[in-house]
Amino acid sequence: MLKKFLLTIFINFSLWSYTPGKWSHLDSVIMKKTDAKPKKEVVKSPSDKVLYSAEFEYDKDGNLIKEKYLNSTGKEDGYTRYSYRGKMVIKEELFGLDGKIKETRIFEYDKNDNLKRLRLLDSSGIDTVHYKIKEVMNNELQSIEVLWLGSKDMEYYNVKRSPDSEFKFIQEISLENRKTMGQVIYMYDKNKKLISRMNSVSDDRKQNNIKYDQEGRVQSFTFHVKRGGKWELLKTHEILY
Repeated sequence: MLKKFLLTIFINFSLWSYTPGKWSHLDSVIMKKTDAKPKKEVVKSPSDKVLYSAEFEYDKDGNLIKEKYLNSTGKEDGYTRYSYRGKMVIKEELFGLDGKIKETRIFEYDKNDNLKRLRLLDSSGIDTVHYKIKEVMNNELQSIEVLWLGSKDMEYYNVKRSPDSEFKFIQEISLENRKTMGQVIYMYDKNKKLISRMNSVSDDRKQNNIKYDQEGRVQSFTFHVKRGGKWELLKTHEILY
């Protein structure tokens, strides 16, 4: 699945990434935070070999309703289906090649149509993780509580501006005992567009670099890991409109 290529483990608060577990350029599309409507996404290796791709389908109202995944040979490999109430997404369902559901996300809103909670369900329809949005400021997620229902473990995500730069934000991830388990550093350009995000857990370092076209749409984003003191490119996602 293309979703499995989204290897970063922390949320991106500025592009309205609604799932604390991945970053995707589609999040802003689904949550209506951009007018951009990509037609295709191609994942390539450092040697420019196609690893995976996805094709996007929209309804007459411009809502993204389906992602169809293709493997390296162009054969179908499952899909994601989106359901809406008006213009608000209320359900995301991931299906495998066999047509069976793999995972479901349920979006819950308050009376003012603000997203307040996300529920993650497994293939049997059983709730596994709840994401509770605690604070939003200027269309940016500031604070989230994560409950793992099986173990009852809690995680906390909090974002703050770095004191040394107006273009830098730091997201702290902590456990129930408030012990910090990692952080993400976000860097923006002068136009307030996210250009890089680096997450750190212990000695592990991963980074995304994001490029935009002349219309301000995401053109590509890369995934890097730091090994032996050097950054190594893992893959590049190219977005076609």
